[in-house]
Order: sequence, then structure tokens, then C-alpha cells
Amino acid sequence: MDTYMPTIETKLLPATGTRGYRVKAQIIDGQSVTIDHNHGLTTEQNHRAAAENLVKKLSWSPVLEAGGHTKTGMVFILDV
Repeated sequence: MDTYMPTIETKLLPATGTRGYRVKAQIIDGQSVTIDHNHGLTTEQNHRAAAENLVKKLSWSPVLEAGGHTKTGMVFILDV
């Protein structure tokens, strides 16, 4: 029996002329959140914060486990 493990992928969005760096968290169906990059946090902490904001938006209650780095960000696996 296959077990579905929801994943969240995060990526750093570049600064523009009107906005600073941001981190976007997205699940496979396209639902996402974007937060401002907090320079007081580490890179991993910023990506985790974005993933946690998406979990909250979706009213999920799983524990996030860092799954690893990608070319543009990180992947988090939801331990449900």
C-alpha cells in the first residue's frame, strides 16, 4: 500500500525594483504563500518559515521534516 507524503517546495524569489527578497512555498497543486525574506534568520529558517505559513494556511497539522535542498530552495516532507 502506497502512503502519500505531502511535500512543500520552497524557493527564493529575487528582489525587484519595488520588493525585497521573498521566499515562496508551494505544494504540487499550486497552492502557495510568499513571505518576505527575514535577514535576521538563516536561509533554512526562512524557507522553513515559508513552509510553516503554507501549512497554517491549509489548516494542516503535520510536523515538517526538512527533506533537502534543490537548485532554487528546499523541499519539506510532511510527517502526517
